[in-house]
Amino acid sequence: MLTALADRDAFEPGSAEEESARWITLAGGDPQALLQVLDTLVATPHAALRRIATPTFVAVGEQDHDHASADALAAALPNARFARVPGHHFTALTSPELTGAILAFLGDRPHEADGPTGLRGRRSAP
Repeated sequence: MLTALADRDAFEPGSAEEESARWITLAGGDPQALLQVLDTLVATPHAALRRIATPTFVAVGEQDHDHASADALAAALPNARFARVPGHHFTALTSPELTGAILAFLGDRPHEADGPTGLRGRRSAP
């Protein structure tokens, strides 16, 4: 899809590719730059994932079939929480269910006064 977008090819009206291209264009995405980013991705061995102790939130849209391995990623991380929310790769970002799942995840995290974060006693600006 990115190659077609960069080449200014037409997409089938109403297709998932057309919608993805629209989202990328609206966000100001550069398809050539995004293609270069994709070339930098490397596979991470499961053993390395199992060593990540940081609490991690992994979410995927119910209609996001291109990123269907999100549940496997969450299963490989020892302290991960997984959520499947309405929408696809772009529209899931605006779902109230995603917001609720993120807030629930963050609500389970220690607050700044609960641990050695170096933030104890700091106040936020009014």
